Amino acid sequence: MVRAKKKRAVLSDDDMKLLSFLWKWKVSTTSALAARFYPHKNLRRAYNRLLVLEKAGIIQSRADIRGER
Repeated sequence: MVRAKKKRAVLSDDDMKLLSFLWKWKVSTTSALAARFYPHKNLRRAYNRLLVLEKAGIIQSRADIRGER
């Protein structure tokens, strides 16, 4: 089995605050994280930043019972 390499991500101060929040509360919606930790970015840029963190293996996205993220 060949594993894909995880991409690296340079963490900003906003990213560190987000990770601290997730460490404490364990779960949050994408829109809530974007509004709280990336208010200076539009929603799409904040979502893309969360995808970068996920691809680097730093955070993980999960779906609810209905299959929604």
